[in-house]
Amino acid sequence: MGRWLEVVDKEFNTVKELAPNLLIHLSQYWPKDVKIIFPILTNLNLHSTDWIDENQNFKDNELIQLKDELELYLKVLNFEAFVQDFDTNRIIENFRNEDYTFKDYKEDLGSFVSLFEDCIKNNFEVKFYL
Repeated sequence: MGRWLEVVDKEFNTVKELAPNLLIHLSQYWPKDVKIIFPILTNLNLHSTDWIDENQNFKDNELIQLKDELELYLKVLNFEAFVQDFDTNRIIENFRNEDYTFKDYKEDLGSFVSLFEDCIKNNFEVKFYL
């Protein structure tokens, strides 16, 4: 099946599906001190012990925290917030290539924020699969 994100409603109907690779690899190169500030995003990493049967589910407060962490990360990338030991310029430099631009990266992250906002508003659950 591969890495997958599924949004389900209260009756367990699938509302949306997409590949969450960007979020799963997001924290891969973050310094240890930075990972403490983003615990949920960090625990989406492939090597996290939070994967239970290759699955992580988020709803209610956990989903709100995931959205909030992602919004803070975007603010750091836009130089609207500061996190000690976080090298924003290095992250920006990693996305200066022909295949995937930093603009695309931020837009894709913003799409996840919008998705999570909709899920919170509609009381949907978000399921990540490895």
